[in-house]
Amino acid sequence: MKHYRHSGLITVIAAIIPFLSACQTETGGSSGLSVTTETYNGKIERIVVAPAAPQQEQKPKADTPEPQPQTTETEKPTAVIIEPPKIDPPKVKPPKIEEPTTVVTTPPAPATPVEPQSPAAPEPTLPEVLLAPQITSHPASIVKLVGDSVAFSVKASGKQLTYQWFKDGAPINNTTPTLNISGIQRSDADNYSCMVSNAAGSKQCQPFHLYVHNPVTIIEQPGNTKAFEGESVTLSVTVDGYPEPQVDWYKDGQKLATDKSKLVINGLTAADAGSYYCIAKNKVNEIKCSSASVAVVKKTKITKQPTNQVVAAGESIAINLAATGEGALTYSCYQNGELKLQASNPNELVIEDSTPEDNGVYSCSVVSAEGSSARFAAFDVKVMVDNTRDIQVSWQPPTSRLNGAPLARKDIEKFVVHVAESIDGPFTAAASANWWESGVQISDLRLNQYYFIGITTRDVAGLESGMSTIVRIKVE
Repeated sequence: MKHYRHSGLITVIAAIIPFLSACQTETGGSSGLSVTTETYNGKIERIVVAPAAPQQEQKPKADTPEPQPQTTETEKPTAVIIEPPKIDPPKVKPPKIEEPTTVVTTPPAPATPVEPQSPAAPEPTLPEVLLAPQITSHPASIVKLVGDSVAFSVKASGKQLTYQWFKDGAPINNTTPTLNISGIQRSDADNYSCMVSNAAGSKQCQPFHLYVHNPVTIIEQPGNTKAFEGESVTLSVTVDGYPEPQVDWYKDGQKLATDKSKLVINGLTAADAGSYYCIAKNKVNEIKCSSASVAVVKKTKITKQPTNQVVAAGESIAINLAATGEGALTYSCYQNGELKLQASNPNELVIEDSTPEDNGVYSCSVVSAEGSSARFAAFDVKVMVDNTRDIQVSWQPPTSRLNGAPLARKDIEKFVVHVAESIDGPFTAAASANWWESGVQISDLRLNQYYFIGITTRDVAGLESGMSTIVRIKVE
């Protein structure tokens, strides 16, 4: 059985309308047909046209019943079944309708059926193409302070992406799109990069740098110092910070040196004494160090130098030494390298009752309480050992000449003392005295030695008398 679309039903209905009109009576009454429809799922399945049941005529009342006419058996009304074209239900197959046993009037030929279209075949599914990643946003270099936090992120297009971060070319433990660093330390400063990968390839982001700065701090302050004139001093400070701090030095507000952690002052003079300080700075901050004083001390100088000395045994040896310097001075003198004398007053540098043991080479030094010292070069001290004695010779002036003539005192010019180590001489003039003197000292006579002494007189005319009586003495 062929199935038709709904358009066939419209054609059938249009065909039966003339048929129904022809069945009208001449009186304009109904032809006695009944039309019914059968539906299924809200759709007309068929239309049934059948003669209507005959109506009994009402007979007029009469006094006497009319005889009943003899009737013959009438034919059973015939139904005309008009079936519309079968319509394809969307999903549910309509129930099968049994063929009636009555005569079926075939409706006009339906319109040419339209062959149902086969459903379109699904388009073939193409395999998915995996593309290599492309980086759309790169991390940028940044400056941070010690203790700060920072987050670096990389963005990339593509699927099934994996991430690997690197520090100075070495992989680090981070496989996410973001690298977080908290509590930054100086050791975190370095070059970084990130590799984004999938099965189709890899792409590395542009390398970037994390700069870690920290403020300037002073680790060690400069200290007070002092030195002697002409010497050198060094003031130093130890600082920390990044970028590396610049250190500038000042004295009384005047800049002395730039970018030096040490300040060296050579050839000190009194003008260099004073207070010094420094300022250390970098891009983060600057800080002033503590002030440090520089004291310039006068050096000890010897102003009066000892000279060589020769003394007789038993005499005192005074070392004439004078010096200037800072604070109290200590004077020390050495004999042949060994300490001989030491005093805080140079007038106390005296050797009493000298002996031959005091002979030697002497040197002296002067040291101040500040530590400055001066040293004098060697000088000699000689103690003479006294093996001789001095004797006093006295006489009575003569009053007459050899011929007995008187000799006045005023006629005498001088007296001459002669000494010999033997009675036989030779006698030598050891000393002389004027006419008015009656005694003289004779020196350098050896101990335990016998001497012979005689005196002669010379007058104003140049005549000299003979030797007086010879006297023998022993020097003790």
